Amino acid sequence: MRRCTKILAFVLLLSMTAYPEAQSQESNPAVFRAGAAMVDITPTVFPVIVNGMVEERTAEKAHDALMSRALVLDDGVEKIAIVVVDSLMLTRAMLDDAKKQASQLTGIPSHHMLISATHTHSAPSAMPCLGSRVDPEYADFLPGQIVRSIVQANEKLVPAQAGWAVTTDDQHNHCRRWIFRSDRMTMADPFGQLNVRAHMHPGYQSPNHIGPSGPADTDLTLLSMQTTNGQPMAVLANYAMHYYGSPLVSGDFCGRFGLKLAELIGANNQQTGFVGIMSQGTSGDSMWPDYSKPAGQNNPEAYTAGVAQIAAEAYRKIIYRKDISLAMEEATLKLDRRAPDEARLKWAQDLAAQVGDRLPRGWSEVYAFEQLRLHEDPTAELKLQAIRIGDLGITAIPDEVFSITGIKLKNRSPLKVTMNIELANGAEGYIPPPEQLKLGGYTTWAARTAGLEETAEPQIV
Repeated sequence: MRRCTKILAFVLLLSMTAYPEAQSQESNPAVFRAGAAMVDITPTVFPVIVNGMVEERTAEKAHDALMSRALVLDDGVEKIAIVVVDSLMLTRAMLDDAKKQASQLTGIPSHHMLISATHTHSAPSAMPCLGSRVDPEYADFLPGQIVRSIVQANEKLVPAQAGWAVTTDDQHNHCRRWIFRSDRMTMADPFGQLNVRAHMHPGYQSPNHIGPSGPADTDLTLLSMQTTNGQPMAVLANYAMHYYGSPLVSGDFCGRFGLKLAELIGANNQQTGFVGIMSQGTSGDSMWPDYSKPAGQNNPEAYTAGVAQIAAEAYRKIIYRKDISLAMEEATLKLDRRAPDEARLKWAQDLAAQVGDRLPRGWSEVYAFEQLRLHEDPTAELKLQAIRIGDLGITAIPDEVFSITGIKLKNRSPLKVTMNIELANGAEGYIPPPEQLKLGGYTTWAARTAGLEETAEPQIV
């Protein structure tokens, strides 16, 4: 087990600077500034490969626009950029390159940039995932657009005021991973073992399950920016809802949220330049269906409107202040991957040989190739970040994080309001807590999408 060398720096960042505002006017008389921008990242060349499912898909057109939405903040001493991209997942290498380019153009240090994916399952494949290959043309196109969003947000910096709020929305987010009854365990893993005690999407009011395997994080958190005369500039929201489900190519719920919120608070983008952003919270085991109840109507527009309405109500209660100071730390954590043993490696090699040059189909073929990749690349380096904006905290994790982990981080934070942004600065798969690993299921099966060592979650926390 390798330990993070800068954990102490994280602790000091949050605890020693948790409530600095009383002295900020003396130590930092500079004016707080903010800028926001969004840049279209919809593919311009079709067909395009779409990932997000077990097998690869392709799209011939876009259903709606994809965006890279950026927020740049400057307190006169520190400058940071937070970017949310309508994509399933983004590689560390791609984002490190984008940060380097943006830093050269803006002067913002690359270690003061957070770039995350919304986890829409309807976006072009910016990285390989399970049975899907990367779309090389789109992967070449995307980083430059991300850079443009940061540059444009930086160019729009103006004196600003900030405020934040957190409210509860327990109507639109529920645990999607349910535990089988012990006498109804009939599901095998991709390796042929009948050991699945918990799995996602049990079906509504399933007689084969006893209940959810954990809680859902029902916090809906908002960070709002206004000009000093009260003109809305941007809202960075955070909610732990995996994705809704949209036709290809689409920004899904996160992509739609900002436009709906702008409508509800009277912030027309064409007139004000307002940027509404929904970032992905710790939603590794959560989604919108409530499987304890009968099936309801499937309507993504109504769903988005419902979440945005709750956000708008919280937004109207935000109290703003201009004496905002910033702090940000970054560290790396090296972890092992759960590489296959000799028997599983031999099984994977034999099955991959049968598949040959065609794309893999089905769970077993896909996971056979995943074992080969874990064997070839048995370690991972994660980039972790902590940010303080006034008295608001943000954590950034390059994984799909279970809700209980997000709740742990919020409960342990010295800041009253903390949001967790997952799939930030890379994509290293699910990190179920060790006790959840024992229940098995898709979010635990060893692959690039869930392959870190068993103690990854407590080390990251």
